[in-house]
Amino acid sequence: MQRTFSWRPGVLAAVAMTLLALLPQAHLWYTRGGGDWRGAYASFDGDETAYAAYLAALIEGRPRLCDPYAGLDDSPAAPLAESLFSIQFVPAYALALPARALGLDASTVFIALGPIVAFAGALALFRLLALLLGDTRLAACGAIIVLCLGALASGGVNLAPLLKLQASHVYLPFLRRYVPALPFPFLFIFCALVWRATAQASRRAAVSDAVAAGATFALMVYSYFYLWTTAAAWFACIALLRLAARRGDDKTHAAKVFLITGALACASLVPYALLLARRAATMDKVQVLEFTRAPDLFRAPEIVAFVALALLAFGVWRRRLNARDTTFLFAASFALTPFVVFNQQLLTGRSLQPVHYADYVLNYLALVALTLAAALSVRGRDERDTALRSHPPTLPRRFPAHALPLCVALAAYGWAAFELVATTRRFAPVNRARDEQAGVASRLAEIARAGEPDPRRTDANVQTPARPVILATSFMLADNLPVGAPRTSLLWAPHMHVYSGLTADEHKERMYQLFYYTGVAPENLRAFLEANPLLIYKLFGAERVLPRLTTEYAPLTPAEVAREQEVYAAYVAAFTRAQAARPALSFVVTSPERAHDLSHLDRWYERDAGERVGRYTIHRVRLRP
Repeated sequence: MQRTFSWRPGVLAAVAMTLLALLPQAHLWYTRGGGDWRGAYASFDGDETAYAAYLAALIEGRPRLCDPYAGLDDSPAAPLAESLFSIQFVPAYALALPARALGLDASTVFIALGPIVAFAGALALFRLLALLLGDTRLAACGAIIVLCLGALASGGVNLAPLLKLQASHVYLPFLRRYVPALPFPFLFIFCALVWRATAQASRRAAVSDAVAAGATFALMVYSYFYLWTTAAAWFACIALLRLAARRGDDKTHAAKVFLITGALACASLVPYALLLARRAATMDKVQVLEFTRAPDLFRAPEIVAFVALALLAFGVWRRRLNARDTTFLFAASFALTPFVVFNQQLLTGRSLQPVHYADYVLNYLALVALTLAAALSVRGRDERDTALRSHPPTLPRRFPAHALPLCVALAAYGWAAFELVATTRRFAPVNRARDEQAGVASRLAEIARAGEPDPRRTDANVQTPARPVILATSFMLADNLPVGAPRTSLLWAPHMHVYSGLTADEHKERMYQLFYYTGVAPENLRAFLEANPLLIYKLFGAERVLPRLTTEYAPLTPAEVAREQEVYAAYVAAFTRAQAARPALSFVVTSPERAHDLSHLDRWYERDAGERVGRYTIHRVRLRP
């Protein structure tokens, strides 16, 4: 390790990553213009909307157990089950509390979060690589390489549309807000603390670092499932490798460190298990929990990790690398982790959307392993060549250690910038539409603030709290409304099913209500679903539409659609006023995206002429006597 440590290369790498993170939002500002921008954040991932809705609810002062789409809050009279969001509450509160104190809304927080995480993530990764390699310039290059090639290493890159600047994947996936973005740097902080704890000569310092590592693990447990489970698998790998490679006092010291950190980590899982026991009955189905023992050996992060292992094995075979060296053991542990995580179902029998590991965590860990393996291989070759010479290495011998990593880092940065251009171009219309819809949400928020009843009071005639209930004919608008209008609720929205406020049957009935109110005839349901694949996802499950989410993909059959059509026809034929009041609508927002026949809605509701907000029209409605 270097005698003096300089943060300057790491800061430069962090600034470079921050510039990449800022560009999508800058593009939205530029295309919308200073006067037209309504405050929306630029996004490349539709799931960010659900996280922003929960954040907006917490900023508004609603409890941890809440459903921002259905407008439900936990109470003794009507308790809510745990949801994905309420269990992973640390990032949400870490953002909501300062936002509330500073008077910021959820969109503003999301805008700031991207560049902040890009900077912090690059700096945390730089520190870890600097500890392991003892070279700050090499660590800075490694940080850029790992963060910029994450999408490529996930296996989610489709080169054909990308070459036409029509990206089909998420750019810089670690920046997805607010998870894995906010807790992402803590994975590398955890690894660095484990390294420090095992390397400390002072017992007190070692214990301090071990305790800090355990606390960092606990933070990840309540932040993001895929992050802490990866951290646990890596911790098991490094503990086994270190204990197997060391002897004598060093082995005893390492065992004590791993015992302290492991005990704290296990203790943090006890409350977590209690929260999971109180999860919503729909959560396992929504999150596509599978019961399988099928091996999973050929995902992209595993291929990257296999190359890293091959480099390490080759170095040991050629006697250029020492298999007991600490950096070698860390590199090997990072490379082994993807195989452990992707195949843990061989023991547990359970698999939970492993594609999320590939997209958000293990792709980066595999790249860390490959970076370390490549650096060690080059260093081992140079050290061996130097030992065979009677004079110091000449200038060309320094090329692999300094100029080559810089060239690779610049190439990786250029690739990430190319991804950015392609992805920004693809999502530009969506982001502009989201910004326009922010104006609708702002107007509805004004109306709700002016005349919203006490949210704690429940109308006895409906099953939802007395917040204005909105029917939005645009699915995208429905998803975005809770972000800008957290005092309202929705009849139905695409991400409503991920919360715990409604049962599966209630969620399906609300979908049927939306179809019925907007004029979808039973005989046209099949064509309507084919024109809106998103609805197939919500009706039949994500695993029936997205093969990447499951190991046992079974596409939807015509017979299943036909049965659903029959059920919907029976629902329409038996529709009553009591169903129209469950929930009772307050507003209907129509959009120019498609024509809708609202005659069924007008049969049960009185609708005014409407108020235009941009291209959208807000109608006030009242249930007919």
